[in-house]
Amino acid sequence: MYRKIELSGRDGFDAMTPEAGNKTSLSVPDADHFRFTMEICDVGSVVVTSVSMTSHCAMAGNVEDADVVNLGLMLTGERRIDTGNEQVTVATGQMLAQVGWNRHEALDVAGSTILLMQFDRLRLLERGVRLGHDEVAFGPAQPTLSTHALHSVAHSALRWSARNDSAPTSRGVEKALVDLIVGLHHESSDTRADSLELAGGLYARAAMVLDTEFADRSLTPATLSERVQVPLRTLQRAFSLRGTTIAGHLRMRRTRHAVRLLGDPNCRHFTVAEIAVAAGFTSSAELRRALRAERGVAPGEVRPPSQHPSQP
Repeated sequence: MYRKIELSGRDGFDAMTPEAGNKTSLSVPDADHFRFTMEICDVGSVVVTSVSMTSHCAMAGNVEDADVVNLGLMLTGERRIDTGNEQVTVATGQMLAQVGWNRHEALDVAGSTILLMQFDRLRLLERGVRLGHDEVAFGPAQPTLSTHALHSVAHSALRWSARNDSAPTSRGVEKALVDLIVGLHHESSDTRADSLELAGGLYARAAMVLDTEFADRSLTPATLSERVQVPLRTLQRAFSLRGTTIAGHLRMRRTRHAVRLLGDPNCRHFTVAEIAVAAGFTSSAELRRALRAERGVAPGEVRPPSQHPSQP
């Protein structure tokens, strides 16, 4: 569902007061020039909102909806936030997050536009995202590819909902928003959670590398860990939860490809050693051991008799 609210001038400012039902007390330098625009849409369990407002100060209030994480991406302007213990400046391109509403006093001197996303806190916790109640910074210190992707996906969902008010947004968009938030959390904290859901995502990402790059003979559990930027022990744990190992998955994938080549009539002129190299093994002996372990057969038992070339 898509909604849009536009307020301006003194009447618009009066409509933002607690007496009018707003939960945040505001002060502005000039109510006659006050402007407020809000667009909001639901993307499954995620609520995406774009808020543009002229210069203002939002007062801290009672904490509400403590099971909701409000994550903001500053698109324009700058916001100074007073947590009571420190003052934090959030500039254009940076992010802020808080659990619940109205937790801190915020000063916006020149006006701003913020892309606000609301997530269920427990859902993020299940994905390994840990946010304290007083969090006022989120994600990496500078905008990254993930930050730009989050902006693009959320903004596209908002625009799509504005054009198709009655049609639900794709579940894939909801998943993409959550995945990007998880990624930004890891870019910021460089921590890896042990949740089953996160481990499943890690397994899928690593398995995709193994399934597409298995022929690279330099690919090992250690180099895979470097490619997906996850500690080797964490990666091994993700595979263990699936009842396998990194080395076992890699051997299985290489063996499967070797069996396909051995049975392909177009490869009948290749030797076992050449097929071993094409599949990512270091030698024909390693291929023979893998075939025996995975299939209980030798290369000659896989290849039809008519395809046997001279063996080295």
